[in-house]
Amino acid sequence: MIIDLDVTSEEDCQRAIAKIEAERPLDVLVNNAGVMPVGVTEAYSPQATQACFDVNMFGLAKMSQAALPAMRQRHSGLLIHLSSAAGRLAIPYFGIYCASKWAMEAYAESLNYELAPFNIQSVIIEPSGHATDLVKTAPAPDLPAVLQEYGPHNEGREKLLGMFRDLFAQDQTGNDAQNVADSIMALVEMEGLRPIRTQIGDDMGVSAINMATAPIQTRLIEQLSQVYAFEEQ
Repeated sequence: MIIDLDVTSEEDCQRAIAKIEAERPLDVLVNNAGVMPVGVTEAYSPQATQACFDVNMFGLAKMSQAALPAMRQRHSGLLIHLSSAAGRLAIPYFGIYCASKWAMEAYAESLNYELAPFNIQSVIIEPSGHATDLVKTAPAPDLPAVLQEYGPHNEGREKLLGMFRDLFAQDQTGNDAQNVADSIMALVEMEGLRPIRTQIGDDMGVSAINMATAPIQTRLIEQLSQVYAFEEQ
């Protein structure tokens, strides 16, 4: 079944999930929609920044909220969210994109803890650069007056996008988007608790960040769960 929808539309998200549920239970939701603004961060208007968050963050939230009621009723389900290495790193000229991915990772991980009593997992995939249309469709800054004030420094956008285009032209296996699809399938087929984060492709230090922060996050949840945990009678 193929259903057209706009993830920025709550009505579309609800309609799509309802149509699927009418046919069969939805076991897995993969939040894959995304846009990648590249350019001088200051040169994106609030409206352009909002447009990025409407897809990368709020679109993910709308789709999750549409799918979760039926999953909670069944006490079964899996949410897989496509983030990025940019969800763990701050990268020049990727400020808007990084901000949206940092936000969605916090949302997705919080969901994972809150949905545990319902036997639902919310997990994150963090690919580095892969050959997709994100580079071709990267929204440019929309405040030309600000760009002019940056002078030659505003060329960072084209230099970085050119770097990715050159990399993808080499057709290296490590940059093949099939890697991401394979990781999604591996998470779907995995039994038991899945890792909250799965890094794919050039590491860029993301695994080290994940390993360093995981014990801190685990201790925090262990402490807080003593306050908020509810024991069913």
